[in-house]
Amino acid sequence: MLLVATVGLGVFDILNGYASVVWITILEALVVILVVHFVYEAMPKCRERLVIVGLAAAFDQNSIKSIQIHFDWNARQPHF
Repeated sequence: MLLVATVGLGVFDILNGYASVVWITILEALVVILVVHFVYEAMPKCRERLVIVGLAAAFDQNSIKSIQIHFDWNARQPHF
């Protein structure tokens, strides 16, 4: 799954003109996959396991985007 996600997202970015930020996309995919893996392994076997893992993935992805927006916004601010 790790290889498929990183290669698929990387190829998509390259083919659609986002080659300069392909490394960010691959890094995002790696972080989300690792967080999902660790949450899945830490959860006891129950019916709600997939729901909790899905919520963890959504929270992780939103956290990554928030950090990216914060650093991008700070990079554009003039420094006096």
